[in-house]
Amino acid sequence: MTYTDLDALTKEVSQEILEKLAPDGSGGIDPDVVDEANKKAVDEVHGFLRGVYTLPLDAPVDGLIELTVNEITQYQLYKSVDAADVPEQIGELYKGALKRLKAIREREISIEAEEDLGGDENNPATFKVISPAAKFPAGFTKRF
Repeated sequence: MTYTDLDALTKEVSQEILEKLAPDGSGGIDPDVVDEANKKAVDEVHGFLRGVYTLPLDAPVDGLIELTVNEITQYQLYKSVDAADVPEQIGELYKGALKRLKAIREREISIEAEEDLGGDENNPATFKVISPAAKFPAGFTKRF
């Protein structure tokens, strides 16, 4: 698993629930099912942080990233069992995790990770400027 492990995941999701969501047939947890859900969660995290932080993030990852990956992994496990019947509470956790990722991407929340400055000494980095939208159309003049 990436950015988390089964012990950290069981702090968010009980052992009994994991056994129901990812059964191995003998009453345990199927690690392949959990790994697949974790891979989807990490892909979502990378989708938000690509271009902002150097990926993959260096271990040990920030606690917010671990929490976010655990919440998204939990959602992915529920979704893999029955996508139409994901509990509302799990859906809310997922939405909160996505909001957190957006806030991290927009740097409203900071994490301990190496920023992706892009470029090197031969290829300088590019940057994006976000300016407010114009209040009046181009060429607009007001006469009194």
